[in-house]
Amino acid sequence: MIKAIIFDLDGVLVDAVNLHYQAFSQAIKLFGFEVPPAIHGFNYNGLPTTVKLEMLSQVSSLPRSLHSFINEMKQVYTQELLNQKLKPSLSQINLLKKLRERGMKLAVASNCTRGTVELVLERLQIRPFFELVLSKDDVEKSKPDPEIYLECLNKLGVAGDEVLIVEDSQPGIIAARKVTSHVATVKSPIEVTLSFLSDQISKFRDENYLDARTVEIVVPMAGLGSRFAEAGYSDPKPFIQVLGKPMIQWVIDNLASKNYRVHFNFIVNRAHLESFDLEARLDQLAPGCQIISVPNKTEGAACTVLLALERIALDRPLVIANSDQFVEASFDDFLEKSLGSDKDGLIMTFPAHDK
Repeated sequence: MIKAIIFDLDGVLVDAVNLHYQAFSQAIKLFGFEVPPAIHGFNYNGLPTTVKLEMLSQVSSLPRSLHSFINEMKQVYTQELLNQKLKPSLSQINLLKKLRERGMKLAVASNCTRGTVELVLERLQIRPFFELVLSKDDVEKSKPDPEIYLECLNKLGVAGDEVLIVEDSQPGIIAARKVTSHVATVKSPIEVTLSFLSDQISKFRDENYLDARTVEIVVPMAGLGSRFAEAGYSDPKPFIQVLGKPMIQWVIDNLASKNYRVHFNFIVNRAHLESFDLEARLDQLAPGCQIISVPNKTEGAACTVLLALERIALDRPLVIANSDQFVEASFDDFLEKSLGSDKDGLIMTFPAHDK
C-alpha cells in the first residue's frame, strides 16, 4: 500500500529547469564560458551546480579556483529569477490538499540548495503540505546516489514498497529506482495531476502489472558512423543531438511501455564504449540496461545481433530496434498485436507517399 509520495522539485513541482539553466549560464559567462542548451539538457540537467562546474572544468579551461564564486553567483541569479517568475497554481494547491486529505504523507527531495527549495515552495504557496523537505544540503551525496531518498524513507517511517517517487531527470530516476520500483516519470509539472498519481498508485497495486511480461529490446549500434564523422560530428551517430536530445533517447522514449516491463540491450562498438563513456550515458537513459560490446565493425545490424545472442534472454519476447529510427505509433498496441499473433515475428511498417 502506498503511504507516501516523494516529489522531486525542478520539472515535477515547478518548471524551473530553464531558470536554472539561465542562472548557470549567467554565472559562467562572467568568465567567458558557455554551455549550449542542448548539451546542458543532456549532460547537466538535474545535477548540482558543483557537479556541473567540475564537469565543465574537465572539458574546458575553467579554473577550479573559480568554482566557489561561480556557485555563489549562480544561487544569487537563481533566487532573482525565481522571485520574478514563480506564481502559485490553484490546481497544484488543490492537488496537494486532496492528497493530504486522503492521508498521504508528502515529501520533497531535491538536488537544489536548501535556500532554493524553500524559496520555491514558499513562492508557490505549497510549503505547508509537505511534512518533510530535503535538499542537497541535507545529504553527503547528491542524486544519482540514492542517499536522499533513503533518508526520506527513514524520516517518513515507510518502506520502499510503500512509497511512490515522482521524478523527471535521469539522475533522479536512477536514484529513485535504487530505492523502490514505484517510480513515476514525468516531463513537466503539467503531467502531475490527481488522475495521473491515482493511475500510478493503482498500477503498482495491480498484480497483473507486477507480474507483467518482460520484453527484451535489442538495439544494435555498433557501426562506426563514418559518414557522420566525415561530416564533422564527434559523438557516435546515436548520440548526435536531434531537436534537443540525442537520437538514441528518441528511440528509448519511443519504446516506453505502460503494460510491459522493458529491458534494453545495447550492442556497441568497443572503441566507442571506451572513448565516449557509453556505459554511463546509456545507463542514464535506460537504467538497468545491458551493454554488449563487439570488438570490430560488423557487416550490418543482423550480424551484430547474432554476435550477442548468448547474452540475450531468448525465453522472453524480443524486439530489435534501430538506433536512429522513430515511429509515431503506440508501442503497447504493437506488442499486444504481436504477442497475440500466431506468427513467429512481425515487422512494424508505415505508409510512404511520394511527394
